[in-house]
Amino acid sequence: LYNHIEINDLENVQIVAAACSEEITLAAFSTGPNNAMGHLTDENDSKTAAKNLMLVPTVTLDAVAARLGVVPNVLKIDVE
Repeated sequence: LYNHIEINDLENVQIVAAACSEEITLAAFSTGPNNAMGHLTDENDSKTAAKNLMLVPTVTLDAVAARLGVVPNVLKIDVE
């Protein structure tokens, strides 16, 4: 995504490197078996191997909009 923004010389795009959630915190993220299968998970989930977990920041949409001082009219969300 960073490369595409640079290649296309975009100035009206903001990347927020965080997972969207109902609260601002850190959450366990399972990377999954491939790039398309990552997801937030419970750290104690017995189905998720500990080696596939990483802690990621989570944000709310309202908090991001307030921090950036914007009211977006378009929002791209990559939902798996």
